[in-house]
Amino acid sequence: MLLCADHRDRNIGAIMKTFSTVARSMFAGAILGAGAIEGIHAQSKSPAYVIGQIEVTNQKEYKMEYAPLVLKALSAAGPGFKVLARGGRTVSIDGEPPASRVVLYAFTDMDHAVAAHNSPEYKAARTVGKKHANKFRFFAVEGVQ
Repeated sequence: MLLCADHRDRNIGAIMKTFSTVARSMFAGAILGAGAIEGIHAQSKSPAYVIGQIEVTNQKEYKMEYAPLVLKALSAAGPGFKVLARGGRTVSIDGEPPASRVVLYAFTDMDHAVAAHNSPEYKAARTVGKKHANKFRFFAVEGVQ
């Protein structure tokens, strides 16, 4: 009789070990699934591109004083900021010619683009920029995924 009780205890131990393993596996799966869903949500936002046209009045001071402040302010706004074009050669293909300086920035999404341009650091840099340019025009467009 003692042999049967011992055998039953070993079976209960094996069953409990199986249940414990299944429970841990389910918990790990739920954690990994939640992380995957969060990643999918983060990927669902379209990138944003900011186009700027600036009529620069003093190129040398603009590049030396204003441009570094703007880059620092926009870079500090968060990850995903990238300069795609900055003051390079422009060609009018159709319509009116562009301003004397054109910039193109990429952001992870529209929210980051708007927040970066509304930051106190960016606004302070723009105050400096107004000394070296008389007209600024910036707009953002959502990219495709």
